[in-house]
Amino acid sequence: MADGLLSGLTNWIDQRKQAAKASVGLLADNPQEWLAQTTARYLPTKEEEQQYRAVKQAGGDITQTPYYQKIFDLTQFQGSLKPIRGQSAAEKLGFNKDVYHFSKTGADIKEFVPGMQDLSPFGIGTHVGTKEAAYDRFLKTTNTGVTYPLKIKTERQFLNKEGKPFEEERLSSELYKLIEKIGDEKGVDVYKLPYQERNKMLADYMWKKYDAIPYINDVEAPGSISYIVPSQNIRSKFAKFDPTKAESKDILAGVLPLGLLAEDDKKQKKDMRK
Repeated sequence: MADGLLSGLTNWIDQRKQAAKASVGLLADNPQEWLAQTTARYLPTKEEEQQYRAVKQAGGDITQTPYYQKIFDLTQFQGSLKPIRGQSAAEKLGFNKDVYHFSKTGADIKEFVPGMQDLSPFGIGTHVGTKEAAYDRFLKTTNTGVTYPLKIKTERQFLNKEGKPFEEERLSSELYKLIEKIGDEKGVDVYKLPYQERNKMLADYMWKKYDAIPYINDVEAPGSISYIVPSQNIRSKFAKFDPTKAESKDILAGVLPLGLLAEDDKKQKKDMRK
């Protein structure tokens, strides 16, 4: 019986490995051809990037450009690459997306406090995005600060009618419409309220329905996908992801023991040398 269980487990592991290899073209009859096709499908050309910028400057619909389509498809493709191992503690709690946040202050942040002081409607959560966007923000601001590697929840996303992220200006317009709708329901003229109160009203509404708001970043690493996320849906990459603290706003929420952090740091340095 034990032999049968072991054999079944071995076959299952082999199947997972084969599926993982297939997803990145390692089982293709012609890997070079697969790579060329994949590159053409997911990586925009310089001409497509220039077209995207021209359409954007002209106020056109950037979601119909090849550049936008490829960036969106690439994001979906990356999200489809499942690890061979079973679900991690982070994934089990819904923290399924690796992102980065650059902070100009360089403070040792324990909790990301939503930017309620930021002008609405973008001040309803913390903005996170790609590694490139964080670096771009570093270059465009004070050239000092800290970048935090994070994990966020993205299962329930606020998307446009095509099921894709909004561009920044369109997202701002859509969020303002929601603020007005909320105000009408409450019988309040929202534009007579301080923007901090408008932010809070919108945040209370959005974070009951959604985990994250993706958008096309116009400023840092233009064209990349960034997210607005509430504090409870953000964790440090090094968090323990304790199920009993699933709703905590502490980004560490039970950090790994120091020894494990050291091992993780050693592994990262070793990987960088490869």
